[in-house]
Amino acid sequence: MAERKLLEGIRILDCASWIAGPAAATIAADFGAEVIKIEPPVSGDSYRNKYSETYYAPHGCYDYPWFVDSRNKASLTLNLKSDQGQTIFEKLVRTADVVITNMPLKARKRLRLTYEDVKAIKEDIIYASLTPFGEKGPYSQDKAFDTTSFWARSGLMDLLRGRNDRPRSGLPGQGDHPTAMALFGGIMLALYDRERTGEGRMVSTSLLHNGIWANALAVQGGSTLEWFEGPSWDAGVVRFVKNAQYITRDERIVTFDMVDSEDEMCRLFDLLGIRERVVGHPSYKAYSKASPVVYKDESELISVVQGAISKWNQKDLLEAARESGITLVWINKIGDVKNDPQVVANRMMPDLDKDVFGVDKIVDSPLFLSGAKKEIHSPAPALGQHTQRILASIGYTEDAITELREQGVI
Repeated sequence: MAERKLLEGIRILDCASWIAGPAAATIAADFGAEVIKIEPPVSGDSYRNKYSETYYAPHGCYDYPWFVDSRNKASLTLNLKSDQGQTIFEKLVRTADVVITNMPLKARKRLRLTYEDVKAIKEDIIYASLTPFGEKGPYSQDKAFDTTSFWARSGLMDLLRGRNDRPRSGLPGQGDHPTAMALFGGIMLALYDRERTGEGRMVSTSLLHNGIWANALAVQGGSTLEWFEGPSWDAGVVRFVKNAQYITRDERIVTFDMVDSEDEMCRLFDLLGIRERVVGHPSYKAYSKASPVVYKDESELISVVQGAISKWNQKDLLEAARESGITLVWINKIGDVKNDPQVVANRMMPDLDKDVFGVDKIVDSPLFLSGAKKEIHSPAPALGQHTQRILASIGYTEDAITELREQGVI
């Protein structure tokens, strides 16, 4: 069966900025949707050219954050504050299936970009709204990024610390990208429902709600268990053998993920040749059938395991662990991720034509469908790169476009 673009023929107006809203459009573009990114003239999306300001990722000669989240899109510069800009926007909405925005709610009212405004132009439009804290409530009008809404308000930040430490933040964008997946899913549900009913609708999600969903187990526990007040451990102290990190002889870091502790731990001790040393250790009873889960300080036992693992090279240890049915993985450094055999085999970072894209790989969106064509067909656009073509497609002449540009409308 020949692959086909599942979203071919769907037009999306990306009226969002930064990551979470626009990335939902990026996923749709990967599957064939036409995405028109609407940006302010001159300045564009403020997410552009932020690579030099990131403190957590390498500085480089190309704008890789913009490259990842804006590929496969066309850029249209448009001043929505002007009457002529509003006229152009209305014409585009009439040709569109989806409008995505994460503008602050007050700004949407000023720019006539609320759901009611857009629905009045096209009744069956799918309107995708992303907010920091939700559409209602005392903080619904506030601005925020994922650090403050996804991480801080959800309680996640409070859990990323030791008992006596201050809360720690995740890295920028870590909350945005999963939130984009949620927004994309909502858009697809709305499009599916429109196929059946002919009706459009508003889709909404928030960074806060996605943070709570990511942190659902702890939030649920904290809402019902009065004693649950946050971390009960000390930062930097790993107390359990089965989830500690160990350094191999070739100075790579490995870790375990053991659910069936009793069987796997016994196999691990046999593999490392330390069964006799640990069988009498006080912590060993944590892995007996009589008491399969006993949370104790296993620091001494961790030292014994570390001593044994330090005699192994990473590759040999991984192969031996797999043969013994032990769940052992290595911890990648960021520069190693693109060459991870699972990343390569599953096209998580597909190859690109460097002459066209400027780089040879890109992070792909984490979703595949059998028989669906998914491709990275164009690099992230320059500001206003496709303005001429898009306006011509809705009836503007070359002279009219020149006049609009001189007036600062585009």
